Amino acid sequence: MGKEMRFSLKKSRLLPIVFGSAVMIAACCAVAAANGSFPWNAMKWQTDSGEAVEAYVNGEPILKKTLDKAIGDTRKMEEITARLFPSKQKSSKSESEVLDDLIKAKVLEQEAEKEGITVTDRDALDSLRATDRQIQDLMENGSEEEKKNAKESWDTLTSVASALHESMDQYEKNAVPTERNILIQNRLYQKYVAGHSSMTETKQEMWDGHVAELMKKADVKHRDSP
Repeated sequence: MGKEMRFSLKKSRLLPIVFGSAVMIAACCAVAAANGSFPWNAMKWQTDSGEAVEAYVNGEPILKKTLDKAIGDTRKMEEITARLFPSKQKSSKSESEVLDDLIKAKVLEQEAEKEGITVTDRDALDSLRATDRQIQDLMENGSEEEKKNAKESWDTLTSVASALHESMDQYEKNAVPTERNILIQNRLYQKYVAGHSSMTETKQEMWDGHVAELMKKADVKHRDSP
């Protein structure tokens, strides 16, 4: 694969890391918590330790404190995006949309487990650092266009890290849950499209339909649902 294509693929993954990290990190925390020892049942909206449950996804809980943190982190990232990159600012997410993001992340995490797909934190950190090395390499040795794109990507990463008052090393460590989810979803995508074909749909359309079907089949219970 040529440098330009490799960089394009890597660059396409930077935006979710930069602008999606708050929600995805919180989603990973929800998944990790769900794998712990929670004494609960499907009709219970509070754990025995007194923590409120906001939703259940196929029997696994999303805690209210996880949703609250995701909302807070999302607002922080929206503020940073508006300040640093006004042209990329989108409308503010509602609280229900943030919860939907957490639910989707958990559904895909569960599907990955069924498919035997695992990604460790070390895998995610190695991937982030490999991306950084590639950006640095392109800044030094790439074509003029590659150098320009690489510098823009690096400036984006360092600007967000600075706005969060984090070193690049700390920023990468905090981005591990996001990158882990990206890698899991990429592997799920690759496995699914490799085993399916369509004369009328693109690979992305097939995948989007598959995700929609997974979400439709998921047993999701909300605290506020009747």
